[in-house]
Amino acid sequence: MKLLVVEPDPGGHHFIPYLLFFARQAQARGIEVSLLTTEAATRHPAMAMLQAGLARPLQVHPMPGLAVASGRRVAGLLQAQWNYWQAVATGFRNLPADARPDHVFVLSMDGLDRMVALRGSPFGRTPFSGLFVHLKFHWASLGIAPPGRLPKLQQWLFARLLAMRRVHALATIDASLPDWWRPRHPRHAAKLRHVPDPGHVRIHETRAQARAALGLDPEALVVMVYGEISAAKNLAALLRAAAMGGPSPVVLVAGQVADLECRACLASESALALQAAGRLRVFDRFVDLELEQRLFSAADVLWFGYARQVWGQSAVLAQAASAGRPVLAREGGWIGWMTRHHALGLCVDPQDPDQVNAALAQLRPGQPAAEAAREAAARFADQRSEAAFAAAMLRCLPGA
Repeated sequence: MKLLVVEPDPGGHHFIPYLLFFARQAQARGIEVSLLTTEAATRHPAMAMLQAGLARPLQVHPMPGLAVASGRRVAGLLQAQWNYWQAVATGFRNLPADARPDHVFVLSMDGLDRMVALRGSPFGRTPFSGLFVHLKFHWASLGIAPPGRLPKLQQWLFARLLAMRRVHALATIDASLPDWWRPRHPRHAAKLRHVPDPGHVRIHETRAQARAALGLDPEALVVMVYGEISAAKNLAALLRAAAMGGPSPVVLVAGQVADLECRACLASESALALQAAGRLRVFDRFVDLELEQRLFSAADVLWFGYARQVWGQSAVLAQAASAGRPVLAREGGWIGWMTRHHALGLCVDPQDPDQVNAALAQLRPGQPAAEAAREAAARFADQRSEAAFAAAMLRCLPGA
């Protein structure tokens, strides 16, 4: 089989681990994998990591960069999907004749789904599958979070997409969705599959070794904020708790700082005082796998006390579990629901620094809550291994 993977975004978890794990196992099955992506993605550090992690480098085909849509309202979201559809269609149309695939897999289906349902496939007669990360129209009925805009319309569009003749399978990292969808929309429901979100942190240093390498206090409680550092992470709330007196934590901030609000927070007087005291360390960069494992080795707790407007998922949750680290999450939303449902840590109101510090004290290594969360994390991570993710992805291909 010739498989074309469409992924214009190298950051986050798009290239590492999703594409890496999928392509690695597809190649092991004898599938010829190529990639349709943007020029900007080919220059990203994740591209070199991806190619180095594969038995055979992927052949890369260009597609236009995605034009930025203005606004966050429905019109802006539809414009973004239109831009994505146009870019993918152009890239696919310009493929050399010998690169024409037997099947296409869209790794970022969330940005393309509505336009495909309304306008048709950008891949002509070639069958395709796709992976969703952010579907949430069913969350309100499960008590997880608000359903987003126009949930009935979202369901209708999703049903229309599933019914398309060229759609082979649609995957979701949300295990609740297929069970919720099947009795309500039985027609074509067999095309909807669950793929476990993979954790992939491979620790090979002890806590003491990692802290020595990073220059961290070996006895401190270390809390890490990881991933793209945006306002969603609610960094200010954690720093307020850290600035209080008593046995407050050392904070690690690791990942590219994405917006001016976070930069202002890290440049504030209280943040600079924490840095001067050795209780705030910032790694504002793309984190490679070696640094990643060192940071997770050094950390005791992962911070998920995200902002109130954040209801969605986070792939860092599976990473925390794979590293055996408990989490401190905000009450509510998908992350809070998963934290409680799988007993991965504690949930608090992140705006209450006393609550935050009290919960962190319970999550210190050796405390009963911390050890229970570590045991739960091991069970959670075992179901979200590289092998489990890749096997589920491969089952979304024809002939699997």
